Amino acid sequence: MAQQILATLRTSASLVGVAFLPYYIAAVGEVVLRQPSAGSHSYITDFFAVSAMTLESQIRAFFILINLKFYFNYLTSTLSEYVDRENKILACDAQLPRKGIMPVYPEHPWLASHYYQQVVFPEDQKPFLEINVLNNTGNSAEIDPPEDIPEWVNLYQTLSDNRMDKLTIQIQGINNNLLKLMMSGDQVSEEINLLIDAEADVQWDLETITTLCSHFQEDKVYSLFHGQTLKAVNRAIENTMSGNTAEREVFSPPLTDVLKSQKGAAVIGLSSSQNNPVSRLVYSDHDLFTHHPGFLLLTDSSQHSENLFSLALSTTSDRLATGISSQKIWRQDHINDLMSLLQMGTGHLFYHSTNTYLARSSNFGATPSPQQSNSFKNSLSNVRESTTQLSKRSAVPVFFRSLTHNFKEMAEAGKSPLRNRQHRQDVSEAGVDSGIIAGSHVATPLVSGERTVNKHIKYGDKFIMVNHLFDEDLLKMVNEEVDKDRRLFDADFLKSEIDKSTAYEFEIPKNDVFDRILVSFQRANIRHSTLLHSRNQNLISHFDENGKIKEKEAFKKNIIHTRSEAVKELCCQALEKMADSLDWSGKKVENIKFWIIRYPSINADSFEGFFFTPRNVVDMPWHRDKGLASLVVQLNDNDCEIEYSGGGLNIGQSSSPEFAVDSPDEGTKETHRYKRNCGFIFTNRKGLVHQCEDIDFKSSNGQKKVAEKRIMAVLADDW
Repeated sequence: MAQQILATLRTSASLVGVAFLPYYIAAVGEVVLRQPSAGSHSYITDFFAVSAMTLESQIRAFFILINLKFYFNYLTSTLSEYVDRENKILACDAQLPRKGIMPVYPEHPWLASHYYQQVVFPEDQKPFLEINVLNNTGNSAEIDPPEDIPEWVNLYQTLSDNRMDKLTIQIQGINNNLLKLMMSGDQVSEEINLLIDAEADVQWDLETITTLCSHFQEDKVYSLFHGQTLKAVNRAIENTMSGNTAEREVFSPPLTDVLKSQKGAAVIGLSSSQNNPVSRLVYSDHDLFTHHPGFLLLTDSSQHSENLFSLALSTTSDRLATGISSQKIWRQDHINDLMSLLQMGTGHLFYHSTNTYLARSSNFGATPSPQQSNSFKNSLSNVRESTTQLSKRSAVPVFFRSLTHNFKEMAEAGKSPLRNRQHRQDVSEAGVDSGIIAGSHVATPLVSGERTVNKHIKYGDKFIMVNHLFDEDLLKMVNEEVDKDRRLFDADFLKSEIDKSTAYEFEIPKNDVFDRILVSFQRANIRHSTLLHSRNQNLISHFDENGKIKEKEAFKKNIIHTRSEAVKELCCQALEKMADSLDWSGKKVENIKFWIIRYPSINADSFEGFFFTPRNVVDMPWHRDKGLASLVVQLNDNDCEIEYSGGGLNIGQSSSPEFAVDSPDEGTKETHRYKRNCGFIFTNRKGLVHQCEDIDFKSSNGQKKVAEKRIMAVLADDW
């Protein structure tokens, strides 16, 4: 029944607007377009003129319509909330899967001013905790951090120091023995796997609340909000950012007491300290008036557990929790309600202002007599003939004429906002850099049908194929030096190094040419990365007017993790090719990074008895690079001991602004092939994302036969 009433109200609100539409089309024609001189006869306007509607009454009726529609919407919204409450009760009884976003309310002002947290429940993934770092200015910067939560303070400092503004924590792995950490920020993106030694029969808090009105049935639980968990997360981030990945501990999370629990409500004790402002975690699904699936409240132990549990069981628990919280969040439903009120209030204000203005200006230069009609037609008929320039203009109200006059002046000066906007749209669609026309006084629109598409633009980013990038003799010399290290094909060596590190990324001992060599298992794919730059130094290059590196020898000394002059020269040639392609002449480029990346293929039988079977470049992640500009080039031939296909560069468009994305937008995926000494230069400012294409290695009977895809990658920031 309620659903039927709701549908009727929604239809009525739409019908009000549709029913009045012909009237207002005719009214506008009567008010604006009709001139005092003789012209074509309008039976439609005559019909509505018979109603003797004055301009004032027309405006009044128009805003009555707006208010009427507002009241219809308000009534619809009220009934919709009632229907939502009914649906929420049914969903709670059925314990349906939780979807959407669950807010995390902090009671302490320091937490509220430094973090914005929420739990996200994707449809096809496990839930994850999203911690957003807030920029502190003004009064919030003066709030002293609490002494009893150093783990929150240290985590904030670590994320801020590394220019990270978002951290997500997700429970993954077999038997939930892994915390997946993903950090992103200002040109920074990192992914860390933190191994966990936990009891298999004890759940994490986020695991327990995956359904509506969940029930913490056990008296112990693991919590992502526990101080020891945050401390381990912070330590893992610090080790990764400092490059100390050789030794990384396995984290044993502490057990947390479930103090009170019932279906859809719980109180969890995070700390026994009386002064700890994050010593209690309250979970509630009982508020029937919210537009989101439940909430979590971080509070202290000043309130007895019984009182907090009563709050969680209340049907207005969300309103009570937001009253306790020091963080006020504007949700979409709040914004919608505010906009409706503003529309109604603005409508009243605009009506009275317009009515007053027209009353003053309806008779140009004359004082209106009491006998004059208020209608716009009568106002036009009372305009006195004159030989002045004013009377030679069309008899259009000052309100409209002044607007038209200003617009005409702007158009004559080449400043028309519509004209410039259309030109910018044409240029954007043509793929041309809008900065080229920024200094033009008058924009010249492109001729229709002759629009040129820039072939070097992909999804708003530059994407340029480069051939014969390096000097052949130099490339041959570098490949010979790289070939000397065959440890990445030694399964026994890899297994022994993994056993030492207990991590999915580890550093192996240096060789004769390179000092920093990292081996990682990215989605079970073996990746051998040779780091050439320093992670602790901002590598900068200045280019002359020809796009060549100034003081090249001094620049080479900062490529510190190789002793090979050939490799250093290769880095310089790559950077100068980027400068030529991206027009860096006379500019400074920062945060330059160099890698030589090797993807080996090893017979799977070589890893017999290993705790997982490495894959050979399959299902690599889609992402944006951590620099504004990138170069990737293949160094070796495709001819190997094992025949293979694939291994190119997949590109696509993503509307998500994140560095790591699940997949590109549908229908945008493209594949571009590598060849020896050929590659691609592209920017990472807009919608372009990329992925290493899957490699299909032909099966081989010999375990000793191997193959390799060898890539050089360069990143830089050209502000």
